[in-house]
Amino acid sequence: MRILVTGATGFIGSHLLELLPTSLGLGLVKGTDRRAGEASHSRSNVLFGDLLDADFRARALRGIDVVLHHAGQTNVQQSLEFPLACFDDNLRLTALLLEDARKAGVRRFVFPSSAAVYGNHGNGVQEERQLPLPESPYAACKLAAEALVAGYARHSEMDTVILRYFNVFGPRQRADSAYCGVIARFCLSFMEDGPLTVYGTGAQTRDFIHVKDIVQANIRAVEHPSRLNGAVVNIASGAGRSIHQLVAELNGITGLKRIPMYEPSKPGEVLHSKADIAKAGELLGFSPRIDFRAGLDETLAWY
Repeated sequence: MRILVTGATGFIGSHLLELLPTSLGLGLVKGTDRRAGEASHSRSNVLFGDLLDADFRARALRGIDVVLHHAGQTNVQQSLEFPLACFDDNLRLTALLLEDARKAGVRRFVFPSSAAVYGNHGNGVQEERQLPLPESPYAACKLAAEALVAGYARHSEMDTVILRYFNVFGPRQRADSAYCGVIARFCLSFMEDGPLTVYGTGAQTRDFIHVKDIVQANIRAVEHPSRLNGAVVNIASGAGRSIHQLVAELNGITGLKRIPMYEPSKPGEVLHSKADIAKAGELLGFSPRIDFRAGLDETLAWY
């Protein structure tokens, strides 16, 4: 089996590129990225170039059986500032890659979507059958891309599956960006004694999942013996934790007593997030393995 990981020097992509060969016993796993990233792994099997370029896509897809498409813009706030760039990097790129993958004879296309497509549902528990309510260009692009990905499973020989990631965290996640995830930002703040800023009341909840569990979900999708037919599957821990609880956990690990500062909520932010992961277990045999406290300890140690 020959696998292509797009976005291979990014946070999730770098873990996939590193762990897939070991986990699957694969002879060929290669990656693509637009530019060199911060990942601390071997890049000997990474092609650098722009997947919006047709020649580069053709070269990257040559001989590939499975695509794990992790390239793209990943942040809600950035999409609000630069919506057209979000469209190009997420929806347009996915459409081009899908069609060229089909032409190249790719067997399965795994698409990582986002819990952001759900928007603000009252009870804060997200099931795949719920009506999506995207509240940002990022979420809207992800939802539109989902429709494209599912359509290819219905109308071509190429199988597809959509993995809706919730709040992924772990080593290598960038913390030096204004758009970084909350765990990355807080870990850096604890390490450098910088400002600990909470946007909103701190009562908002997130379903945090360790990046190694994300890799596990991708392996399950790659190895699945039957057609997945564009299925949408939540990939998460199934537990909602408030930002206040996150601060308390970090204080407990470090022995500190940091008190956060509060700022207004950011536009497009989801208030409560907790996944129903029953379908992930039933369809893919997936269940999270990394304990949150242990994963947080490992992440903090990396920073």
